[in-house]
Amino acid sequence: MACALLNKVSPALVDFVEEQGMRVISERFDEMNFGNILVVASSPRFHLRVSRDRGVASIEIRPSGGTDWHFLEPVLAFLDAGMDTLEAEIDELAKGLLEKQKEVAALMGSDLVEIGFAKFEKEFEELWEQTCMRRWGMGE
Repeated sequence: MACALLNKVSPALVDFVEEQGMRVISERFDEMNFGNILVVASSPRFHLRVSRDRGVASIEIRPSGGTDWHFLEPVLAFLDAGMDTLEAEIDELAKGLLEKQKEVAALMGSDLVEIGFAKFEKEFEELWEQTCMRRWGMGE
């Protein structure tokens, strides 16, 4: 069922989970609440959380043994400064994860503060918020 749920969010994620030999540790489908989906998969290197809430899909990752989840957009942007993840659709992000899986795993195994990711992630989130405000006509 996990592959079926992941396939509802992004077929590319099914390939990723299968290729990585990840184990699905939690999955939920709530047909009564907008068809919301939550799937959590784990590997020795990192955990993957995929959700679709009211039609909006997201991908988050965290280090194995870690507690903090990180949206995939800033992770991919940190690894590839040329990648525009602010406007990326879920399938584009999933493909980016497939292409950068070794780099993502290495990043998740690093001290995120020491290598500058924590600061980058905060700045990215502020930029994303500004982008959304402009898009929704709420900005300056």
